[in-house]
Amino acid sequence: MGKIDVLVAALSLTFLALLYGFAAQRFELFPYTLLEPAFAEVDKLTRKKIDVVPHYLEPARYDWHGARAKNASAMQPGLTLLTSFWEDTNWRAALKLIDTDGSVLHTWRADGAELWPESADIMNYIKPFVHGSYLFGNGDVVFNLEFQGLFRIDACGELVWRLPYTTHHSVDRDDDGNFWVPGNVKLSVDDPQDMAYLKPFIGISPLKKVPIMEDRIYKVSPQGELLEDISMLEVLYLNDLQRYIPKISRRQSGDILHMNDVEVLDAAMARAFPMFSAGDLLVSLRHLHMVLVFDPQSGHVKWHETDDWIEQHDPDFNPDGTITVYDNNKGFGGKLGSMLGGSRLVNFDPTTGHTIVQYPPKEGERFYSQRGGKWQLLDNGNMLIAEPYAGKVFETTSDGDVIWEWINKPNNDNRVAEVMEATRYDISAEQVANWACSPKN
Repeated sequence: MGKIDVLVAALSLTFLALLYGFAAQRFELFPYTLLEPAFAEVDKLTRKKIDVVPHYLEPARYDWHGARAKNASAMQPGLTLLTSFWEDTNWRAALKLIDTDGSVLHTWRADGAELWPESADIMNYIKPFVHGSYLFGNGDVVFNLEFQGLFRIDACGELVWRLPYTTHHSVDRDDDGNFWVPGNVKLSVDDPQDMAYLKPFIGISPLKKVPIMEDRIYKVSPQGELLEDISMLEVLYLNDLQRYIPKISRRQSGDILHMNDVEVLDAAMARAFPMFSAGDLLVSLRHLHMVLVFDPQSGHVKWHETDDWIEQHDPDFNPDGTITVYDNNKGFGGKLGSMLGGSRLVNFDPTTGHTIVQYPPKEGERFYSQRGGKWQLLDNGNMLIAEPYAGKVFETTSDGDVIWEWINKPNNDNRVAEVMEATRYDISAEQVANWACSPKN
Protein backbone atom coordinates (compact mmCIF):
# COMPACT_ATOMS: atom_id res chain seq x y z
CA MET A 1 0.00 0.00 0.00
CA GLY A 2 1.45 3.35 -1.05
CA LYS A 3 1.75 6.46 1.07
CA ILE A 4 -1.20 8.07 -0.70
CA ASP A 5 -3.39 5.03 -0.03
CA VAL A 6 -2.40 5.11 3.67
CA LEU A 7 -3.18 8.83 3.84
CA VAL A 8 -6.58 8.34 2.18
CA ALA A 9 -7.39 5.46 4.53
CA ALA A 10 -6.40 7.52 7.59
CA LEU A 11 -8.47 10.48 6.49
CA SER A 12 -11.44 8.22 5.80
CA LEU A 13 -11.20 6.65 9.26
CA THR A 14 -10.90 10.09 10.83
CA PHE A 15 -13.99 11.28 8.99
CA LEU A 16 -15.95 8.18 9.98
CA ALA A 17 -14.86 8.62 13.60
CA LEU A 18 -16.00 12.23 13.61
CA LEU A 19 -19.28 11.23 11.98
CA TYR A 20 -19.87 8.50 14.56
CA GLY A 21 -18.95 10.88 17.37
CA PHE A 22 -21.59 13.32 16.20
CA ALA A 23 -24.16 10.52 15.90
CA ALA A 24 -23.24 9.14 19.34
CA GLN A 25 -23.84 12.53 20.94
CA ARG A 26 -27.00 13.23 18.95
CA PHE A 27 -28.62 9.82 19.42
CA GLU A 28 -26.85 8.82 22.67
CA LEU A 29 -25.07 5.79 21.27
CA PHE A 30 -22.13 4.00 22.94
CA PRO A 31 -19.92 5.39 24.49
CA TYR A 32 -21.93 8.60 25.10
CA THR A 33 -23.70 7.24 28.18
CA LEU A 34 -20.35 6.35 29.76
CA LEU A 35 -18.79 9.73 29.00
CA GLU A 36 -21.78 11.92 29.90
CA PRO A 37 -20.82 12.23 33.62
CA ALA A 38 -17.38 13.40 32.57
CA PHE A 39 -18.92 15.97 30.22
CA ALA A 40 -21.03 17.25 33.13
CA GLU A 41 -17.98 17.63 35.39
CA VAL A 42 -16.05 19.48 32.71
CA ASP A 43 -19.05 21.75 32.25
CA LYS A 44 -19.12 22.50 35.99
CA LEU A 45 -15.41 23.27 36.08
CA THR A 46 -15.73 25.52 33.04
CA ARG A 47 -18.62 27.40 34.60
CA LYS A 48 -16.68 27.87 37.84
CA LYS A 49 -13.80 29.37 35.89
CA ILE A 50 -16.10 31.71 33.98
CA ASP A 51 -17.88 32.80 37.16
CA VAL A 52 -14.64 34.37 38.44
CA VAL A 53 -15.80 37.41 36.44
CA PRO A 54 -19.31 38.24 37.76
CA HIS A 55 -22.08 37.98 35.18
CA TYR A 56 -23.05 41.62 35.58
CA LEU A 57 -19.66 43.07 34.57
CA GLU A 58 -18.77 43.49 30.92
CA PRO A 59 -15.70 45.03 29.22
CA ALA A 60 -16.18 48.79 28.92
CA ARG A 61 -17.08 49.84 25.36
CA TYR A 62 -16.70 53.58 25.84
CA ASP A 63 -13.81 55.67 27.11
CA TRP A 64 -15.88 57.93 29.38
CA HIS A 65 -18.55 57.65 32.06
CA GLY A 66 -21.14 59.84 33.75
CA ALA A 67 -23.80 62.03 32.12
CA ARG A 68 -23.60 64.55 29.33
CA ALA A 69 -26.34 66.55 27.67
CA LYS A 70 -25.81 67.56 24.06
CA ASN A 71 -29.10 69.47 23.87
CA ALA A 72 -30.72 69.76 27.30
CA SER A 73 -33.54 71.98 26.05
CA ALA A 74 -34.76 69.19 23.72
CA MET A 75 -34.89 66.58 26.50
CA GLN A 76 -38.08 65.23 28.02
CA PRO A 77 -38.32 66.77 31.54
CA GLY A 78 -38.21 64.46 34.53
CA LEU A 79 -35.90 62.10 36.38
CA THR A 80 -34.51 58.77 35.17
CA LEU A 81 -34.77 55.53 37.16
CA LEU A 82 -31.85 53.15 36.50
CA THR A 83 -31.47 49.52 37.54
CA SER A 84 -27.95 48.12 37.82
CA PHE A 85 -25.18 46.99 40.17
CA TRP A 86 -23.18 49.73 41.86
CA GLU A 87 -19.82 50.05 43.54
CA ASP A 88 -21.27 52.05 46.46
CA THR A 89 -23.71 49.21 47.21
CA ASN A 90 -20.87 46.67 47.25
CA TRP A 91 -21.74 45.55 43.72
CA ARG A 92 -25.23 44.56 44.77
CA ALA A 93 -28.39 45.35 42.81
CA ALA A 94 -30.00 48.73 43.41
CA LEU A 95 -32.28 51.26 41.74
CA LYS A 96 -31.11 54.86 41.44
CA LEU A 97 -33.03 57.96 40.45
CA ILE A 98 -30.80 60.46 38.65
CA ASP A 99 -31.06 64.01 37.33
CA THR A 100 -29.91 65.25 33.92
CA ASP A 101 -26.37 65.83 35.17
CA GLY A 102 -26.15 62.31 36.62
CA SER A 103 -26.69 63.41 40.23
CA VAL A 104 -28.22 60.60 42.30
CA LEU A 105 -31.34 61.88 44.08
CA HIS A 106 -32.48 58.59 45.63
CA THR A 107 -31.26 55.01 45.98
CA TRP A 108 -33.16 51.82 46.75
CA ARG A 109 -31.06 48.79 47.67
CA ALA A 110 -32.41 45.62 46.06
CA ASP A 111 -30.26 43.14 47.93
CA GLY A 112 -32.07 39.81 47.88
CA ALA A 113 -30.30 38.61 51.02
CA GLU A 114 -31.70 41.60 52.94
CA LEU A 115 -35.20 41.46 51.45
CA TRP A 116 -35.50 37.69 51.78
CA PRO A 117 -33.32 36.60 54.76
CA GLU A 118 -34.65 33.02 54.61
CA SER A 119 -32.96 32.66 51.22
CA ALA A 120 -29.83 34.65 52.04
CA ASP A 121 -27.41 31.87 51.09
CA ILE A 122 -28.70 31.48 47.54
CA MET A 123 -29.18 35.25 47.14
CA ASN A 124 -25.57 35.90 48.12
CA TYR A 125 -24.43 33.24 45.65
CA ILE A 126 -26.38 34.27 42.54
CA LYS A 127 -26.67 38.04 43.21
CA PRO A 128 -29.94 38.47 41.27
CA PHE A 129 -30.39 41.66 39.32
CA VAL A 130 -33.38 43.98 38.98
CA HIS A 131 -35.22 43.36 35.73
CA GLY A 132 -38.51 45.21 35.47
CA SER A 133 -39.65 48.02 37.78
CA TYR A 134 -42.38 50.55 38.51
CA LEU A 135 -42.00 53.74 40.58
CA PHE A 136 -44.91 55.19 42.59
CA GLY A 137 -45.22 58.89 43.28
CA ASN A 138 -44.61 58.36 47.01
CA GLY A 139 -41.25 56.66 46.43
CA ASP A 140 -42.43 53.04 46.63
CA VAL A 141 -41.05 50.76 43.91
CA VAL A 142 -42.23 47.39 42.58
CA PHE A 143 -39.55 45.31 40.90
CA ASN A 144 -38.42 41.82 39.94
CA LEU A 145 -35.30 40.29 41.36
CA GLU A 146 -34.69 38.16 38.30
CA PHE A 147 -36.28 34.71 38.78
CA GLN A 148 -36.40 35.22 42.57
CA GLY A 149 -39.64 37.10 43.12
CA LEU A 150 -41.63 40.31 42.81
CA PHE A 151 -41.05 42.89 45.57
CA ARG A 152 -42.54 46.18 46.71
CA ILE A 153 -40.42 48.35 48.97
CA ASP A 154 -40.99 51.89 50.25
CA ALA A 155 -38.76 54.94 49.86
CA CYS A 156 -36.78 53.86 52.94
CA GLY A 157 -36.12 50.42 51.46
CA GLU A 158 -38.48 48.62 53.85
CA LEU A 159 -40.28 45.59 52.47
CA VAL A 160 -44.01 46.19 51.86
CA TRP A 161 -44.73 42.78 50.32
CA ARG A 162 -43.08 39.97 48.42
CA LEU A 163 -44.55 37.58 45.85
CA PRO A 164 -42.46 34.37 46.03
CA TYR A 165 -42.79 33.39 42.38
CA THR A 166 -40.07 33.20 39.73
CA THR A 167 -40.93 36.53 38.11
CA HIS A 168 -38.58 38.21 35.66
CA HIS A 169 -37.85 40.75 32.92
CA SER A 170 -40.70 43.29 33.02
CA VAL A 171 -43.36 44.96 35.16
CA ASP A 172 -46.36 46.70 33.56
CA ARG A 173 -49.27 48.39 35.33
CA ASP A 174 -52.82 48.38 33.91
CA ASP A 175 -55.69 50.88 34.18
CA ASP A 176 -56.91 49.24 37.41
CA GLY A 177 -53.52 49.54 39.10
CA ASN A 178 -52.68 45.84 38.80
CA PHE A 179 -49.32 44.57 37.59
CA TRP A 180 -48.63 42.11 34.76
CA VAL A 181 -45.30 40.29 34.97
CA PRO A 182 -43.67 37.30 33.23
CA GLY A 183 -42.86 34.26 35.32
CA ASN A 184 -42.07 30.60 34.89
CA VAL A 185 -42.26 27.24 36.63
CA LYS A 186 -39.88 24.30 36.37
CA LEU A 187 -41.52 21.10 35.19
CA SER A 188 -39.52 18.01 36.06
CA VAL A 189 -39.28 15.27 33.46
CA ASP A 190 -38.90 12.83 36.35
CA ASP A 191 -42.28 13.80 37.78
CA PRO A 192 -45.19 11.73 36.32
CA GLN A 193 -47.67 14.57 36.92
CA ASP A 194 -45.48 17.09 35.11
CA MET A 195 -44.96 14.69 32.22
CA ALA A 196 -48.70 14.03 32.00
CA TYR A 197 -49.22 17.78 31.74
CA LEU A 198 -46.53 18.12 29.05
CA LYS A 199 -47.71 15.15 26.99
CA PRO A 200 -50.20 17.13 24.85
CA PHE A 201 -47.40 19.47 23.84
CA ILE A 202 -46.19 17.10 21.15
CA GLY A 203 -43.49 19.43 19.86
CA ILE A 204 -41.50 18.99 23.07
CA SER A 205 -39.38 15.88 23.39
CA PRO A 206 -38.50 14.58 26.89
CA LEU A 207 -35.30 16.12 28.20
CA LYS A 208 -34.68 13.44 30.85
CA LYS A 209 -32.74 15.19 33.63
CA VAL A 210 -33.23 18.70 32.25
CA PRO A 211 -36.29 20.54 33.65
CA ILE A 212 -38.59 22.32 31.23
CA MET A 213 -39.25 25.99 31.92
CA GLU A 214 -42.91 26.75 31.36
CA ASP A 215 -43.47 30.47 30.84
CA ARG A 216 -46.44 31.99 32.64
CA ILE A 217 -48.01 35.42 32.97
CA TYR A 218 -48.99 36.66 36.43
CA LYS A 219 -51.50 39.40 37.23
CA VAL A 220 -50.71 40.85 40.65
CA SER A 221 -52.67 43.37 42.74
CA PRO A 222 -51.04 46.49 44.23
CA GLN A 223 -51.19 44.61 47.54
CA GLY A 224 -49.13 41.71 46.18
CA GLU A 225 -51.96 39.21 45.68
CA LEU A 226 -51.80 36.82 42.72
CA LEU A 227 -54.98 37.43 40.68
CA GLU A 228 -54.35 35.46 37.46
CA ASP A 229 -51.92 32.81 36.21
CA ILE A 230 -51.74 32.16 32.44
CA SER A 231 -49.68 29.47 30.69
CA MET A 232 -48.03 30.64 27.46
CA LEU A 233 -47.63 27.06 26.27
CA GLU A 234 -51.39 26.61 26.53
CA VAL A 235 -51.97 29.88 24.66
CA LEU A 236 -49.71 28.76 21.79
CA TYR A 237 -51.35 25.34 21.46
CA LEU A 238 -54.85 26.80 21.74
CA ASN A 239 -54.04 28.97 18.70
CA ASP A 240 -52.22 26.29 16.67
CA LEU A 241 -48.91 28.13 17.03
CA GLN A 242 -46.98 25.14 18.37
CA ARG A 243 -45.24 24.85 15.01
CA TYR A 244 -43.01 27.72 16.10
CA ILE A 245 -41.73 25.82 19.11
CA PRO A 246 -38.31 24.43 18.17
CA LYS A 247 -37.46 20.83 18.86
CA ILE A 248 -35.54 20.67 22.11
CA SER A 249 -32.57 18.32 22.44
CA ARG A 250 -31.58 16.89 25.84
CA ARG A 251 -28.37 18.98 25.79
CA GLN A 252 -30.32 22.24 25.82
CA SER A 253 -31.56 24.12 28.87
CA GLY A 254 -35.28 23.45 28.57
CA ASP A 255 -35.96 27.20 28.27
CA ILE A 256 -38.39 26.77 25.40
CA LEU A 257 -39.99 30.18 24.87
CA HIS A 258 -37.99 32.63 27.02
CA MET A 259 -40.78 35.17 27.45
CA ASN A 260 -39.17 38.53 28.20
CA ASP A 261 -41.98 41.09 28.15
CA VAL A 262 -45.69 41.50 28.87
CA GLU A 263 -47.52 44.79 28.30
CA VAL A 264 -51.24 45.53 28.64
CA LEU A 265 -53.13 47.68 26.12
CA ASP A 266 -54.76 50.48 28.11
CA ALA A 267 -58.13 52.03 27.27
CA ALA A 268 -56.70 55.31 25.95
CA MET A 269 -54.28 53.58 23.59
CA ALA A 270 -56.84 50.99 22.43
CA ARG A 271 -58.57 53.56 20.20
CA ALA A 272 -55.54 53.44 17.88
CA PHE A 273 -55.73 49.62 17.51
CA PRO A 274 -59.10 48.63 15.95
CA MET A 275 -58.02 44.99 15.70
CA PHE A 276 -57.33 44.80 19.47
CA SER A 277 -59.24 45.64 22.67
CA ALA A 278 -58.33 47.31 25.94
CA GLY A 279 -56.85 44.70 28.26
CA ASP A 280 -55.19 42.66 25.49
CA LEU A 281 -51.62 41.63 26.23
CA LEU A 282 -48.54 42.26 24.06
CA VAL A 283 -45.96 39.50 24.62
CA SER A 284 -42.38 38.87 23.47
CA LEU A 285 -41.07 35.28 23.15
CA ARG A 286 -37.34 35.56 22.50
CA HIS A 287 -36.53 31.98 21.56
CA LEU A 288 -39.33 31.94 18.98
CA HIS A 289 -38.39 35.44 17.69
CA MET A 290 -42.12 36.09 18.16
CA VAL A 291 -44.20 39.07 19.22
CA LEU A 292 -47.93 38.48 19.70
CA VAL A 293 -51.12 40.07 21.04
CA PHE A 294 -53.77 37.98 22.77
CA ASP A 295 -56.90 38.26 24.90
CA PRO A 296 -56.01 37.03 28.41
CA GLN A 297 -59.63 36.05 29.10
CA SER A 298 -60.20 33.78 26.08
CA GLY A 299 -56.55 33.04 25.20
CA HIS A 300 -57.25 34.01 21.59
CA VAL A 301 -54.17 35.30 19.72
CA LYS A 302 -55.23 38.23 17.55
CA TRP A 303 -51.86 38.92 15.90
CA HIS A 304 -48.35 37.52 15.80
CA GLU A 305 -45.13 38.24 13.89
CA THR A 306 -41.74 36.52 13.72
CA ASP A 307 -39.97 37.77 10.58
CA ASP A 308 -38.65 41.23 11.38
CA TRP A 309 -36.41 40.77 14.43
CA ILE A 310 -33.94 38.40 16.06
CA GLU A 311 -34.18 37.52 19.79
CA GLN A 312 -36.14 40.72 20.41
CA HIS A 313 -37.13 42.48 23.67
CA ASP A 314 -39.58 45.09 24.94
CA PRO A 315 -42.30 45.53 22.29
CA ASP A 316 -44.46 48.59 23.10
CA PHE A 317 -47.81 49.89 21.86
CA ASN A 318 -47.56 53.38 20.35
CA PRO A 319 -50.28 56.10 20.27
CA ASP A 320 -50.29 56.05 16.43
CA GLY A 321 -51.42 52.40 16.26
CA THR A 322 -48.00 50.87 15.65
CA ILE A 323 -45.82 48.59 17.76
CA THR A 324 -42.11 49.23 18.28
CA VAL A 325 -39.82 46.32 19.10
CA TYR A 326 -36.31 46.40 20.57
CA ASP A 327 -34.69 44.19 17.94
CA ASN A 328 -31.49 42.80 19.45
CA ASN A 329 -30.65 41.66 15.92
CA LYS A 330 -28.25 39.24 17.49
CA GLY A 331 -25.35 38.36 15.22
CA PHE A 332 -23.70 35.00 15.78
CA GLY A 333 -20.38 36.22 14.47
CA GLY A 334 -18.42 39.44 14.27
CA LYS A 335 -17.64 41.90 17.03
CA LEU A 336 -20.54 43.57 18.86
CA GLY A 337 -23.11 42.58 16.26
CA SER A 338 -21.12 43.92 13.32
CA MET A 339 -22.27 41.09 11.05
CA LEU A 340 -25.88 42.31 11.07
CA GLY A 341 -25.23 45.97 11.83
CA GLY A 342 -26.10 46.10 15.51
CA SER A 343 -29.38 46.39 17.38
CA ARG A 344 -32.40 48.40 16.23
CA LEU A 345 -35.81 49.72 17.18
CA VAL A 346 -38.20 48.31 14.59
CA ASN A 347 -41.60 49.96 14.11
CA PHE A 348 -44.36 47.64 12.87
CA ASP A 349 -47.93 48.43 11.78
CA PRO A 350 -50.05 45.34 12.62
CA THR A 351 -52.84 46.54 10.34
CA THR A 352 -50.82 47.04 7.16
CA GLY A 353 -47.72 44.94 7.91
CA HIS A 354 -45.52 47.96 7.08
CA THR A 355 -42.14 47.98 8.86
CA ILE A 356 -39.52 50.71 9.28
CA VAL A 357 -36.37 51.04 11.38
CA GLN A 358 -37.20 53.69 13.96
CA TYR A 359 -33.66 53.87 15.34
CA PRO A 360 -30.89 54.24 14.34
CA PRO A 361 -31.54 56.32 11.23
CA LYS A 362 -29.42 55.57 8.19
CA GLU A 363 -26.59 57.80 9.36
CA GLY A 364 -27.33 57.42 13.07
CA GLU A 365 -25.22 56.16 15.92
CA ARG A 366 -24.84 52.41 16.13
CA PHE A 367 -25.58 50.48 19.34
CA TYR A 368 -25.70 46.80 20.24
CA SER A 369 -27.19 44.62 22.93
CA GLN A 370 -26.70 40.89 22.47
CA ARG A 371 -29.19 40.23 25.27
CA GLY A 372 -31.66 42.31 27.23
CA GLY A 373 -32.69 45.79 26.23
CA LYS A 374 -35.45 48.27 27.04
CA TRP A 375 -36.75 51.41 25.40
CA GLN A 376 -39.35 54.06 26.28
CA LEU A 377 -41.33 56.43 24.05
CA LEU A 378 -41.35 59.76 25.89
CA ASP A 379 -44.22 62.24 25.91
CA ASN A 380 -42.41 64.71 23.62
CA GLY A 381 -41.71 62.02 21.01
CA ASN A 382 -38.13 61.34 22.12
CA MET A 383 -36.89 57.81 22.83
CA LEU A 384 -34.99 56.63 25.90
CA ILE A 385 -32.90 53.55 25.07
CA ALA A 386 -30.87 51.24 27.28
CA GLU A 387 -27.79 49.47 25.90
CA PRO A 388 -27.48 47.05 28.84
CA TYR A 389 -24.11 45.37 28.37
CA ALA A 390 -22.42 48.66 27.57
CA GLY A 391 -23.79 50.11 30.82
CA LYS A 392 -25.26 52.93 28.74
CA VAL A 393 -28.54 54.85 28.48
CA PHE A 394 -29.26 57.52 25.88
CA GLU A 395 -32.10 59.79 24.78
CA THR A 396 -32.71 60.57 21.12
CA THR A 397 -35.11 62.82 19.27
CA SER A 398 -37.66 61.31 16.89
CA ASP A 399 -35.16 62.09 14.12
CA GLY A 400 -32.49 59.96 15.79
CA ASP A 401 -30.27 62.73 17.19
CA VAL A 402 -28.69 61.70 20.50
CA ILE A 403 -29.28 64.58 22.94
CA TRP A 404 -28.38 62.97 26.30
CA GLU A 405 -26.19 60.05 27.40
CA TRP A 406 -25.29 58.34 30.65
CA ILE A 407 -22.70 55.56 31.13
CA ASN A 408 -22.04 53.60 34.32
CA LYS A 409 -18.66 54.00 35.99
CA PRO A 410 -16.29 51.06 35.26
CA ASN A 411 -14.48 49.16 38.00
CA ASN A 412 -10.71 48.89 38.38
CA ASP A 413 -10.56 46.20 35.68
CA ASN A 414 -12.28 48.54 33.21
CA ARG A 415 -15.47 46.50 33.34
CA VAL A 416 -18.86 48.15 33.49
CA ALA A 417 -21.99 46.90 35.25
CA GLU A 418 -24.98 46.18 33.02
CA VAL A 419 -27.90 48.61 33.09
CA MET A 420 -30.97 46.51 32.41
CA GLU A 421 -33.54 49.30 32.43
CA ALA A 422 -33.95 53.08 32.28
CA THR A 423 -37.31 54.81 32.74
CA ARG A 424 -38.05 58.55 32.67
CA TYR A 425 -40.64 59.67 35.24
CA ASP A 426 -42.51 62.97 35.35
CA ILE A 427 -41.23 63.83 38.80
CA SER A 428 -39.10 66.65 40.19
CA ALA A 429 -36.18 66.83 42.57
CA GLU A 430 -38.39 68.82 44.97
CA GLN A 431 -40.92 65.98 45.12
CA VAL A 432 -38.16 63.46 45.81
CA ALA A 433 -36.81 65.64 48.61
CA ASN A 434 -40.15 65.25 50.40
CA TRP A 435 -40.03 61.46 50.44
CA ALA A 436 -39.30 59.70 53.68
CA CYS A 437 -35.61 58.78 53.93
CA SER A 438 -34.69 61.24 51.17
CA PRO A 439 -31.01 62.33 51.45
CA LYS A 440 -32.28 65.90 51.77
CA ASN A 441 -34.75 65.04 54.57
